Amino acid sequence: MIGGQGTVGNVPWASGVPWERKQRVDIYDPATDSWSSGSPSPVAISAGAACAVGTQIYVFGEEGEKGAFAYAFDTSSDRWSNIAQPLPRNGQACLTAGEKIYVAGGRSAAMGNVDVDEVELYIPASDSWQAVAVMPNPRHWLGATSVDDDLVFVGGVRAPDQQTVDTVDMLHLTALQTP
Repeated sequence: MIGGQGTVGNVPWASGVPWERKQRVDIYDPATDSWSSGSPSPVAISAGAACAVGTQIYVFGEEGEKGAFAYAFDTSSDRWSNIAQPLPRNGQACLTAGEKIYVAGGRSAAMGNVDVDEVELYIPASDSWQAVAVMPNPRHWLGATSVDDDLVFVGGVRAPDQQTVDTVDMLHLTALQTP
């Protein structure tokens, strides 16, 4: 688990104590049913998204009006590195398909708290991004999964009115022009 947010001092949320973003990295080992701590993330992270490819965990998000951040955490060396940044957004979905990562939806404080409708492709091997599609129903806090050669986006919230999105959209990977 990477980042998160909680109250200062981790007191109960109803105490009125302000919230803060965390730089925590908590690692669960199912073989021993135990937790350990990893190296703290370079920035405090909340509302980000993470996907894994091999021994790398890629973390994408937005730090308020400061804009986008993107890092790779190498689980074998417990080290962080900077990677190319996507569009600034938080509350987005992150999916893997083979050695590629797709980041979809979300909202952006840097762009006026509007929902981001772009689906971007990150290719770790070249540390590069490419816009590959536009979501028919932009939203944040959405669920997503990959099924065969499709990305499936479920539910979420619309930024302008904070209404629940009750649609399911499917993006066919075979229809995309990707490297």
